[in-house]
Amino acid sequence: MRKIVPEILSKKILSLFVENKKKTYNIKQIRFFLDAVIDFKVLKNILYDFVKYRYIINTGNDKFKFNLNFNLLKGRIERRLLVDIDTGVEFKPRRREFRGIFDREIVYYYIDRKSNVRIFSYTPRNEIRYVGKVIEDHNFSYVKIPRKDFKIVINENQSYENELVVVIVNDWIYENPDGKIIKTLGDEKEHNTQIHAILEEFNLPYVFPK
Repeated sequence: MRKIVPEILSKKILSLFVENKKKTYNIKQIRFFLDAVIDFKVLKNILYDFVKYRYIINTGNDKFKFNLNFNLLKGRIERRLLVDIDTGVEFKPRRREFRGIFDREIVYYYIDRKSNVRIFSYTPRNEIRYVGKVIEDHNFSYVKIPRKDFKIVINENQSYENELVVVIVNDWIYENPDGKIIKTLGDEKEHNTQIHAILEEFNLPYVFPK
């Protein structure tokens, strides 16, 4: 079974409630929203922990909704800092708070009893593109991204082995996230492929204006 990142799992669950503050969800609906293999009992324990922390309310029969009395603030991530949208005050949360979150993303946060800034949930911005080489390893394929400590797992019927591709991440919930190939650049040994890879990686145009 693939390893799930707990911090990202929690933020994804909470984002469902933040974005739908007046709606009530049962465990089956939340599990479907996650689109991940997570044990029913484990998810139930997580939800009741959230109830204990007063993030959400148990309305009965294992149904939950956002706790409107829980005070959330809104911020934006800029260069590994959290900037409050209303006041412009900058915070520097612990590094682990940033897992799966990137610059310019909008986040909801709160300050705990120890004055630590805690990111509650976030709204992913437009897709981020990565360029990497496709590796086929037994029963699954993944894209190896240079200078990154993760692989992007792909589920493609077509073989792209040893090709350079442009890929986006569908979900960061796993330690090695799921992704989708959106463009093939060709054989990694070809000179033109290397040039195209650089253009894609730095989001540069293929043709420059005169």
